[in-house]
Amino acid sequence: MEFSFRRLFFAIKRLFVTDSKDIYYNALVLLALGAATPLIQRVILNFDYSSMAFVYACIMIFSCIAIKSFGDFKTNAKRSVGILLPCSVLEKYLAEFIYVFVIKNVCLLAALFVSVPLGNLIAGSANNITADFECLISALTMQNFPKEFSILLISSCFVYFFGSLFFKKLSLLKTYLVVQIIGIFILASVAQFLVSEVTILQMVEQSEYFMDFYNAFFTTMLDYVFWTSVVVMVFFIVITFFRLKEERI
Repeated sequence: MEFSFRRLFFAIKRLFVTDSKDIYYNALVLLALGAATPLIQRVILNFDYSSMAFVYACIMIFSCIAIKSFGDFKTNAKRSVGILLPCSVLEKYLAEFIYVFVIKNVCLLAALFVSVPLGNLIAGSANNITADFECLISALTMQNFPKEFSILLISSCFVYFFGSLFFKKLSLLKTYLVVQIIGIFILASVAQFLVSEVTILQMVEQSEYFMDFYNAFFTTMLDYVFWTSVVVMVFFIVITFFRLKEERI
């Protein structure tokens, strides 16, 4: 089957129509919390629009990606419908990819940005709108975080994207557990490599050994986390496509 942008458009439209209620509820949560942020800030001083950016990230990663991605393949009945759609595997994959990572983000971010002037008007602080916009944009673009953290967060999105397709039930929990197990194994392996013949107990007992280990470990992780995250991101983008390709009823 040759690739068709027309079929791709209708596949995206179908996803949007069938999932519109979830988008509406998630956007409504962001709109309500964002509008209430100036009022909440009077009670909780450290709660501002940078905190709202964290709420957005949680909704996007855990709800929209880890739980709701590939909804057509969560049950046998839905899987049969999804597999029999008159689209190629590439079109189905691109439709899910564009819908999850572009369209949902546009809808949620639109609600979040609308909430900024709305919240300031409700709180009677219209002069703070520009400052709150700058705070929100700074948090969303992660200007105060190192690039390693940013790419690590992005790569984790694709890990959960794959996990949502691989694990049909409790995909969020199962993916999280697998990631934690692999992460602990990698950290333990790196720690074992750095420790060499000196045991961790000896380093804890002798502060100079422990600080040397800590500094070497932290430096090593920062050096490799960026490119490792890039490789992980590309790997899961590709493997998700092949996982979708081998889906059966």
